[in-house]
Amino acid sequence: MRRKLLIVLLIIVCCNSSVLAVHIKGGWIYYEYLGKGINDTSKSLYRVSLKVYRDCNAPTPGQNDDPLQLTIYEGNSTTPYSTLSIPLSRIDTMDKKYYSGCLSAPPRVCYNILVYSQTVELPKNSSGYVLSYQRCCRISGLTNVTVPSSSVGNTYSTTIPGTAIDPGFIKNNSPVFAQKDTVLLCHNAHFILDYSAKDIDGDSLVYYYSNALNGGATTTPIPSPSQTTSQFTSIPYSSGYSGSNPFGTNATVNRTTGMIEGNAPSIPGEWVLSVSVDEYRHGIILGTTRKELHVIVGNCSVWATYLPSSYTACKGTTVNFQNQTNVSNIIGYHWDFGVLNSTSDTSTLPTPSFTFPDTGSYKIKLVVDMLGGCSDSATSMATVYPVHAPKVNIAASGNPVFNDSKVSFIASAVNTVGTAKYTWYKNKIK
Repeated sequence: MRRKLLIVLLIIVCCNSSVLAVHIKGGWIYYEYLGKGINDTSKSLYRVSLKVYRDCNAPTPGQNDDPLQLTIYEGNSTTPYSTLSIPLSRIDTMDKKYYSGCLSAPPRVCYNILVYSQTVELPKNSSGYVLSYQRCCRISGLTNVTVPSSSVGNTYSTTIPGTAIDPGFIKNNSPVFAQKDTVLLCHNAHFILDYSAKDIDGDSLVYYYSNALNGGATTTPIPSPSQTTSQFTSIPYSSGYSGSNPFGTNATVNRTTGMIEGNAPSIPGEWVLSVSVDEYRHGIILGTTRKELHVIVGNCSVWATYLPSSYTACKGTTVNFQNQTNVSNIIGYHWDFGVLNSTSDTSTLPTPSFTFPDTGSYKIKLVVDMLGGCSDSATSMATVYPVHAPKVNIAASGNPVFNDSKVSFIASAVNTVGTAKYTWYKNKIK
């Protein structure tokens, strides 16, 4: 009897472990408007698709949901309108095959992408719909998530607009993110990450960081139904990190292009990154689509150059230049300061200085050579202004000034380049 009981307990433990699906590394939902409903022409027909990213290890039984349960809500309602049971359409593998020879010790970057897709007919309503999918759990060891990250779930959602503002808004296609996900960031290195999306309706898109969302738990790995917008909660970020600052460094999202640029974290590992995009038509917001991805930051070195976007100077002043990366193994520098018809506007020094001959704009270029035959380059612009005698205007808060009264002075400078600095003197004494 004891042996039979032990076997049953072991089976239960194994089954629970597989259902947890501790392998999810990102995902997002999108939809297409296909026209009038087929079974009911008063409804709208949409194709709803979902991509779930997981690691490239062989899945254990129960890890790949088939079918997947997607919950649909009307507007702000917390009562589900319906649940879609969507079959697994295919599994795409994105395995980074090419690594630059200028990288040292690059880790493997690989995702299996589970693609789900199905059509649904939805009645026209004023408030639109929320599509929601929740699943536990993420991979273990996420750097910007509290331990254990393998007990933290996922929520993916998007919204379909209603007719409240404009009946034509139901004829909408959500933005589709570019699938450029096999990106490796090297720790401490400058990077540019493409998080752009395309909208076939021509709607205006606005990008921003957003909280990655929790959903599901080790006790309820597949919530049924999934929650809706008002019930979503953020994942527990580690100290120093947040949805709006996922890397803890100066890495920003361009609100217009969706390009993320900045410095990678100093700590190698996997980091949760969540970006939302709002779509606007005629200045009115239609909906929001959000994509999550676990981005790999490797313990590797990237040979690169980085310059400020611009330099300013006055005619006759000397400008100091420096490559602003922390890479090693650079064996050669080649600077060109952009003076036309000149052969003396170059330098091979690591930190050269240069005096521009005249006013105007100059294109600066730096090329660096590294051990192993690698090279990289960066460009910037320098603007040189004419020299004018600076002038300072001083205004006082009181005129006339009475004995023992407090007077405030405000100085403003003209004919200056950059930010003026002021030093005040009393009775010609500093």
